[in-house]
Amino acid sequence: MLDAMRLKGDAPADAAIEAVFAGGEAEAAQAFLTLTRLTNNSAPIPSSLPPAMRDFLETTAAQPFPDPSRIEAAENLFADHGPEILSTLGCYALPDAYAARKGVKVLHRTAYLTKRPTQRIFRTMQMILDVMGPGGLGPGGRGIRTTQKVRLFHATIRYEIQNDPIDKWDCSSFGVPINQEDLAGTLLTFSYLAIDGLRKLGANITSDSAAAFFDAWCAVGKLLGVLPEMIPNNLEEAAELKELITRRQFAASDEGRDMTKALIDMLKENCPPGLTGVPVGLMRLFLEEKTADSLDIPESELDEHMARIIVDIAKFIDRDLEESHWQAMIFRRYVLNLLEHMIKSEAGPHLDYFQIPTDLHKLWQGPDSSSKEGLWKHLAGWVVSRI
Repeated sequence: MLDAMRLKGDAPADAAIEAVFAGGEAEAAQAFLTLTRLTNNSAPIPSSLPPAMRDFLETTAAQPFPDPSRIEAAENLFADHGPEILSTLGCYALPDAYAARKGVKVLHRTAYLTKRPTQRIFRTMQMILDVMGPGGLGPGGRGIRTTQKVRLFHATIRYEIQNDPIDKWDCSSFGVPINQEDLAGTLLTFSYLAIDGLRKLGANITSDSAAAFFDAWCAVGKLLGVLPEMIPNNLEEAAELKELITRRQFAASDEGRDMTKALIDMLKENCPPGLTGVPVGLMRLFLEEKTADSLDIPESELDEHMARIIVDIAKFIDRDLEESHWQAMIFRRYVLNLLEHMIKSEAGPHLDYFQIPTDLHKLWQGPDSSSKEGLWKHLAGWVVSRI
């Protein structure tokens, strides 16, 4: 089945993009797909769009989602652990994707991450924030429209790669670019790996909230163009599919190593001083040793030890402190500092294509200065107990 799925793309999105190119309307489509201004789900579809794209946006927006209470439970989990989930993107999901020898060729060919790497990661993080932010899948949110644009962007890549007259793509060897197996693997990074990463970080999450988060992302997966038969029914099935794809696709490749090196260099460059080794340590914490070795992720006892210290502190805060606002505060501060460095290095203090919802930003910043004494008192007790 998965062999057959490597030859399938996304028929509705592919048809829309083929019609756009056939009608000579690629420039108008590109302007919409690269538009940095964030758009609400209920916003009118621009009349300037090619008819095929307007039809696609109208017909695919009617995707049924889980019960609103399940969506709310997923959003609550993201509100509680968003910085940790975002950290799994750079230190778990992306390197895990680069380990897939065939799929990574598409990313490498489109220069994903090797050119403007910070901007590329911000755009992926923005999709997660748009989908899982408060009301992201509702009329006033941005998750549906953002996901539709990502789907059309994937179709554009498929079209351009397969119609490149100079550098021919070998579908028989590598499958259709961004095929159904690779799309399913991508969906697993946002759903299954996010939950798996939280658990490896020791986050205190319930089985029900984890299942609700997974269900919400599976609904988004259908909106992203993943065929229903490729979407697991629960986290247990997701684990089985992840293991199967890993066995089938993971192997060392020059492209995978290049992409991983670019990612590590970018994260190191943007890390707060003294913590530049933490991303590599986290990669070694998240990934299987064989996978990390195949990507040439450096081995460093110091980096891994630093990562474990941050994770241990986050676990302590998440499990043992009674005040809910202390949850994973150290890790959140680290991730927010990393984002701050990335923003400054990319485009100054303001990015028109990246926004953290105000409510989430205030929550993730943690308690005000008047409450910090309590945090450090608890941490001091924990450090003394470890000694």
